[in-house]
Amino acid sequence: MREVELRNQHEEREARFKRLLRLLNTSQFYVKYLVDKIDNQHEKLKETLEKQKARGKKRVHTEETAEPVRRSGRQANKENDTEPPPAKKAATGRRKRASTRKSVLSSAG
Repeated sequence: MREVELRNQHEEREARFKRLLRLLNTSQFYVKYLVDKIDNQHEKLKETLEKQKARGKKRVHTEETAEPVRRSGRQANKENDTEPPPAKKAATGRRKRASTRKSVLSSAG
């Protein structure tokens, strides 16, 4: 009897150990995946910031030499506008929902 109980306990421990080991390996794999993903995003961000710095240096350089920087029509208009942009209209979502409710109520009645 005692041997059977010990064997069962040993098998249960072994099964639990294997499950925990599998969980640990899965967790480590996922953590590595997340770290790689964060590193890639960090690299992209660094590249973007470097590009922005380079653009900023070009602008400073062109301003120092007093050469006019050509802008597209839309950008030029934005810079020349002194008026603030027009205010956005109120959202029409409520009216739409109310009309939907009315149609549902009328079809149910």
